[in-house]
Amino acid sequence: MKRAHHSWIKWVCTGILLAAPLAPVSVAQASSPKAMEKEALEQIKQLPPKAKRVVEETAEFFFRSQHKLDIQIQKKGEDAWDVQMIQHPDEIGQKHQPGSVALRLSKGGKLERLDAFWDAKEKKGSISQWTAVDEAEGFVTQVLGSDLRAGLQPSRIAYDWFAIPFYPVVNNITVQKEAASVIVDAAGNLRSFQSKEIELREAMLPSRSGVIDSQDAKRAFADLFSVELVYDDERGKFGYQSSPFSRIDAKTGNRLTVPYETVDEEWTWDQDKKSAHLTTDQAKAIASAYAGLDAGKLSVRTSRQKHPDEDAKTIFTVTDGKRILILKADENTGTLLSIHEEDAEKTTASNSKKADEAKRKARQFIESYASLEKGDYVLREKRYAEGEAADEYQFELYPMHGDVRAAKPILTLSFDRSQNTLSAMNTRSFQRYSAAAPAVIAEDQAKRAWLDAISLELQYIYLNTSTMKDEQAKLAYVPSFSAESRFLNAATGQLEKAAD
Repeated sequence: MKRAHHSWIKWVCTGILLAAPLAPVSVAQASSPKAMEKEALEQIKQLPPKAKRVVEETAEFFFRSQHKLDIQIQKKGEDAWDVQMIQHPDEIGQKHQPGSVALRLSKGGKLERLDAFWDAKEKKGSISQWTAVDEAEGFVTQVLGSDLRAGLQPSRIAYDWFAIPFYPVVNNITVQKEAASVIVDAAGNLRSFQSKEIELREAMLPSRSGVIDSQDAKRAFADLFSVELVYDDERGKFGYQSSPFSRIDAKTGNRLTVPYETVDEEWTWDQDKKSAHLTTDQAKAIASAYAGLDAGKLSVRTSRQKHPDEDAKTIFTVTDGKRILILKADENTGTLLSIHEEDAEKTTASNSKKADEAKRKARQFIESYASLEKGDYVLREKRYAEGEAADEYQFELYPMHGDVRAAKPILTLSFDRSQNTLSAMNTRSFQRYSAAAPAVIAEDQAKRAWLDAISLELQYIYLNTSTMKDEQAKLAYVPSFSAESRFLNAATGQLEKAAD
């Protein structure tokens, strides 16, 4: 959803007010692009140059096809502004555009916060984390044009929304200390930008002296790298997935961290297992036994959800007065499809000894509520390192296609580590591969193709994410993209973007 940049502004401010209540003042529509540019620039000329550019580029990014736009500006204090962009009545209904966008600009025109408000029909979808990163990078590059670089491991929030961290750059080296955050919703719409105040003492960062050659780092990286043949049943392709990428100490060549490690457990179901039609009592049982809601205070409300080209769903909204759990089930079959907690607050992870208990709960949940075909499966536990989604235990269930694991899980469970309670569950349908296995490239050839495509970048990272002291930062070689964002086609040997 990246927006193409144009050399002229395609919108006209139809309202502006400084240091007064917000009220639009009409301006006639321009008759040509050049006139539009002149009138638009005239309307915002009271802003400092940096703020003026941010307003222009924000309008271009969100409202690129509009010729009229209501803009209201209010000065806040000596050197700050609130700006609101609203779709003009003549333009309402434009697809893939928010109804309004609000900005807070501070001294010198720095963008402190942005919120985009989208119509409900623009919120449907389910994007991947790398699609979310692309959208966030497109906004930051176009609107801010600053030295901020996106993190490769965004956090999943709410239901299929992503928070993408952005890091500052010092002497062309990314410093993994979050300076801003962008939230992208399930449909790929940018919802907010938030600048963050950080302390960054550049003089305390380690010097580049003694850094090993990038080729030596690549050889060290290769020793820690592996690939696995998988089958993408959604695209009908065999491919090679890689293990999670390690970060290499730039001065010793040793592994510093890896985002997560995996522990696999083989499962076999001797017969098809169909879950019972989800009921109100079962929704309550899940909320109390697995999500930790107060069993004595539960109430449930049901509703119906129907989108074009999608099967109808029954929505169970369970609350104990403090927390809200949303369960979605197929209206016809009653099969449980997804669970998420509404407006859940992340808590600090506690003692990791609870991992075995979380795994026991995951097994029990799958046995009680999942619908599974007869066959073999792999239950994968993802053990995240500190600072890398370490506030969750995550379990993924993969079907086996013969001797080959599926590329994507058919069920994912997330447990909050502080309380060991279920926070999210997602499912997808699949079809087992039954034809003869095709010819594929060898594993060592696939590994070489992966390694040829990976470039390593110098970055400052912090092993102790609770203090993040600059004098304790490490210079590391970090891959330029995440392992999960790519898929090596096993027939062609070509590296592709992973499917959303």
